[in-house]
Amino acid sequence: MILRVIICFLILCSAACAEDVTYYFDTIIEGVGTNPENLIDGSISTYAELNYPGEVEDYFRLQGTTWAGTPLGEITAVSIRTYCEPGLISYVFFMDRIAGSYLDEGAGTCGEEGSPDWTEYYEIRPGSLTWAWSDMETLLVSISPNGYTSKFYKVELKVTYTPPNIRGVNIN
Repeated sequence: MILRVIICFLILCSAACAEDVTYYFDTIIEGVGTNPENLIDGSISTYAELNYPGEVEDYFRLQGTTWAGTPLGEITAVSIRTYCEPGLISYVFFMDRIAGSYLDEGAGTCGEEGSPDWTEYYEIRPGSLTWAWSDMETLLVSISPNGYTSKFYKVELKVTYTPPNIRGVNIN
């Protein structure tokens, strides 16, 4: 009976003891816009501008984060958000890819014109059944505005993981 209680506790704790860590993108590999270096400087005081519509739709493609290369446990979720200020329309589109295959597209809502704010978190699904920590470096994300000039300050990834010491117990 005591063993069952301990096992139940460990299973419940495994789900409840998940932790989050946040990284920001620090490399722009491609894009059309103004002051792109401001998007990857880690600050929410400086911004890059994307214009739409125009002759060419502006976008930034980001790859590479501030992840230090050390796995922290089993990844259970990865989410993205951006600190931005919209033009007349308050949406920003995210398109994510791993190893060259598109995964999904999502739209986040920015603050109001003149008042930058964080979008809600948008969960990204892994390309395989599970996430690997190396995906934090190979994840390729494109952002573009959904109308008029928008200001983008920072793009963050939130990684939810279960530390290895509480993933469960082998009862054999």
